[in-house]
Formats: sequence, C-alpha cells, structure tokens
Amino acid sequence: MSENFESCFPPCKQELIIHNIRLPKQSTVGDALNEIKTKVKLSHLSDELRPIAVFSHKIYKVLLRR
Repeated sequence: MSENFESCFPPCKQELIIHNIRLPKQSTVGDALNEIKTKVKLSHLSDELRPIAVFSHKIYKVLLRR
C-alpha cells in the first residue's frame, strides 16, 4: 500500500510547480523530503525544505523531519 502526496514548490519569479509523489505507507517526512529534493532544483546545496500542512488556505501544521 502506498500514499500519494502533492507537493508545491514555488521557485522565485516562476509559476508554482506541483509534484505528485508515491511513497510506501510507512515512509517518514524525511523520506518524502528526500524524494522531493530529487525533483526540484534548490538554489544552494545547503538549502532545506520545510513542509507544511495546509487546510482551508491556512497553515495547519509545520511538519518536522525525523
């Protein structure tokens, strides 16, 4: 069984990019971030992604890497 995630990555001065990824159900936030990093281009190698859960156009929760 796997989970589907939709990730939005807003690079500067460009249109919002949406990525759909599939991960095994037991995956962690860190696994999701690593998968997203393979699909996006970061400005610097030391940049970090901070995932947030959004509900009704409001930030619901900031997810932590574990």
